[in-house]
Amino acid sequence: MNKKVFIILIILLLILTGCNVRSTGGSFLLIKGDIDFEDNEITGKYSKFNGEKYGKYSFNEDDKLVFDITTETNKGKFAFYIVTDDHKCEIKDGVTFSVKKNTTYTFKVLGDNHSGSFSVKWKK
Repeated sequence: MNKKVFIILIILLLILTGCNVRSTGGSFLLIKGDIDFEDNEITGKYSKFNGEKYGKYSFNEDDKLVFDITTETNKGKFAFYIVTDDHKCEIKDGVTFSVKKNTTYTFKVLGDNHSGSFSVKWKK
């Protein structure tokens, strides 16, 4: 009986944990490194990043997001965008973004043969 309870608890844990995973995706080439999407931060360090990778984040109306963006570039270009239903907005370090309605936004990082690292953090 204990084995069944243990298995049920593991399954419930997996289901509940899965509910908090944000969807990520994109089309990109990443060599010798990684890009991680966390609750309030996106980080990456790599030899080469070419393309785009995104994560989806939900916010409430009237939230104000203040961005702290740092990059280390050995070669190429890096950019960070917020994509809404009707437009794409490039976000620079120190920018405050006002959330207009309760919705999910796509946070997108773009690399143009970028070599180096980046950190995109935000506070409400």
